[in-house]
Amino acid sequence: MSHTIPIMDIVSNVTTGEEFKSHLTDVNADRVAGGGMALVLADGYSLANLTTDVASVATAITTQEDLDNAIATRSVGTRTGWACRSPMRAARSHRHRWRHSS
Repeated sequence: MSHTIPIMDIVSNVTTGEEFKSHLTDVNADRVAGGGMALVLADGYSLANLTTDVASVATAITTQEDLDNAIATRSVGTRTGWACRSPMRAARSHRHRWRHSS
């Protein structure tokens, strides 16, 4: 029986990796229970490597999503006029207006 796990978006890479880890964990349990060894690919890639790689991809995706959200938030603020200055520059500008208004 063939299983197909489609990659629909960037986050589905992690979901697919997690599903594959689960499957490989089951395969390894069956192999060890039958007196064999856990499955390791010819180049030495194992379940431990897959676990590390899936975690690294998840971290990279979260980091990118955070950056994308920050850019989107700043973009919205720029269009409305409130995020076009740094907080320090805005504070200096505010002090400057107070000095001239008295």
